[in-house]
Amino acid sequence: TPAEVRQYHIGSVLNGGGSWPNNDKHATPSAWLALADAYWDAALAADGAVKIPIMWGIDAVHGNSNVFGATLFPHNIGLGATHDPCLVRRIARATAEQVRVTGQDWAFAPTLAVVRDDRWGRTYEGFSEDPAITRAYAAAYVAGLQNAGEDDDRSVRRLQGVLATAKHFIGDGGTAEGRDQGVNPSSEAVLREIHGQGYFGALGAGAQTVMISFSSWTNEQLNIREGKVHGSRYLITDVLKGKMGFDGLVVSDWNGIGQVAGCSN
Repeated sequence: TPAEVRQYHIGSVLNGGGSWPNNDKHATPSAWLALADAYWDAALAADGAVKIPIMWGIDAVHGNSNVFGATLFPHNIGLGATHDPCLVRRIARATAEQVRVTGQDWAFAPTLAVVRDDRWGRTYEGFSEDPAITRAYAAAYVAGLQNAGEDDDRSVRRLQGVLATAKHFIGDGGTAEGRDQGVNPSSEAVLREIHGQGYFGALGAGAQTVMISFSSWTNEQLNIREGKVHGSRYLITDVLKGKMGFDGLVVSDWNGIGQVAGCSN
């Protein structure tokens, strides 16, 4: 609540599916905006020498789907079938416009899973089993969602939309037998060349946030014992931040930290 934001100096609110202002799934855009304003005011009213505005993120994965009456677009698997990155960019831009109207500034999209086993129950969230298509769509979606333009000297990007979230880093579409939140046994080369391609596209387009995957990365035969990606310093710090040069915000998936041995949410 806004009162808790003020009391505990909360810096962000994460809005999953099934969360609405006053628990009203038919809440109007104006009700969403009023709550966003209340969060903002509470953050700036908190005690402290530095006043930091709050970030409100929402699961706007195929349109601003939590908001009653918002435009819904096909899931990613349908968009992938169009082979039209320009269309994907326009859809992402339209989604950003509807998210901004309701007061959020951060969307948990796009999902960049490269699905290898259709038994996975979240197969529809991936654009394609082809990493090249996923990479192209990732760049288009991030550009549309963040509405990145360039100034007159063509050197500075301007963020006019909402923050994009490249997710779920990394390998969620490659778990053994398609098990949700399961183990990806890929070699590092396969992890990079298949499951990592979407992130090269997204980061190249300026994605500001990356969400970590519930899955694990383990293969005893290859001496890979990273376990839960949420707890992998190698993948998050050495690879994502170091080798890939990501300097934005890394966010866990829903209660993902609690799945790491010795940690709690």
